[in-house]
Amino acid sequence: MMDAASLLLQQDTRRYESALVSWTQQVRSARSLPDAARLAAHAPQPGHLLRGVRSLVAGSTHRASTQVERHLLDLVERSDLAALQQAQRALPGHWPKVARAAQERMRLLSSPTP
Repeated sequence: MMDAASLLLQQDTRRYESALVSWTQQVRSARSLPDAARLAAHAPQPGHLLRGVRSLVAGSTHRASTQVERHLLDLVERSDLAALQQAQRALPGHWPKVARAAQERMRLLSSPTP
């Protein structure tokens, strides 16, 4: 039989994992880099019960973050200079790897072609 604490922890885990799936789907449905970066900046946070035992959801958190980061990197490669500049505000603090890729792409797009 499951005690009350285990039941609450299980419910909190399901709620958080559902929020991760929803967040990932929202970011992946965004077609422009600025929109995706804005959505990606608002990742769900685990509930109070899970904060002490993050190892229960570490795999789900990592998987969702990896999917979001991959989508952002794909959008960086397809974005024009204006979209990259718009997204720059949301990227550095939350997604440093994507921010570096965006800066490199902006440098390439703004340099004169030979």
